[in-house]
Amino acid sequence: MESDRTSEPDRTSPATTRRVFLVAGGTAVSAMLVGTAPAGAAEGPDRAAEGPDGAGALTADQTAAVLAVARIGAVYPVPFPDYGEPAPATARATEHRLRAAAAKPDAARLALVRTAADDLVARGAHRKSGAALLADLGAGAADATRRKPLTALTALAVATVSRHFDPGSDEAADGWLGMLARLHRNGIRPTVRG
Repeated sequence: MESDRTSEPDRTSPATTRRVFLVAGGTAVSAMLVGTAPAGAAEGPDRAAEGPDGAGALTADQTAAVLAVARIGAVYPVPFPDYGEPAPATARATEHRLRAAAAKPDAARLALVRTAADDLVARGAHRKSGAALLADLGAGAADATRRKPLTALTALAVATVSRHFDPGSDEAADGWLGMLARLHRNGIRPTVRG
């Protein structure tokens, strides 16, 4: 009598491996995001929005690139936590909030953000969304020459959707980009549902 193998999933199939990888990655990134939000981080008005760096820091295309990353980061691989802020994270990916966050980093950090934004604009990524944008970000994250500027841009995007994050800190951005880089290196194209 032959054993019935249909009752157990094939753990080596690409679909199962990908599913396990994405669930584990999503769980790890979510845990990291919850762990990196500073306890009692100050909430308040966008006092830095009027600063010279915040208001004129980015061109319209650069702003579009950062906001595209903020919007996709707000939903992938799992919805971004609200940390008590009003509205879902996607609704907080606004130019006003970006300008406030962009006023905080120093000039060298903003130069990295501009470099990454210009790179995304040159590749047309600022006009993409969903899986196409994630694939571009994964390729950039896997490229050592593009990673540092992309990390600075992603940190600014994270700080745009949550005031609890410092746009000068790479921790959350590195975790998210590291996951996208691993997907890229393994030939897995991310998918976005909903």
